[in-house]
Amino acid sequence: MTTSIPYLAGLTRFDIERDRNNHYLYPILPEDPGKAHAFVNITGRRPVEEDYLTAPAEYRQALCGAKLKVILPTRFIPADPSACRTCRDIAVERLATRQAPELTRPFQIPANL
Repeated sequence: MTTSIPYLAGLTRFDIERDRNNHYLYPILPEDPGKAHAFVNITGRRPVEEDYLTAPAEYRQALCGAKLKVILPTRFIPADPSACRTCRDIAVERLATRQAPELTRPFQIPANL
């Protein structure tokens, strides 16, 4: 059974292609995408298609600290061989911490102190 990780997948790069009709440049997925990174989706909604972040102010930060330039419309899958090891370790650790009830309850000061 695969555990669902509440992170989206992203890439650190994209390629640029020129349209043959209007000669505009537009981003496309790279032929060799490299490692898939995990990031927290603060919007709460998953994109329908790839979201290319072309300006540095738009870049998202992966769990490992990498700057993401492409947001993929899929969840981050830690078992995927192309998954970033650091992102995988952080995501799995956070999920395990959240599932352990003794670690997620707020600290309470005993009444008799």
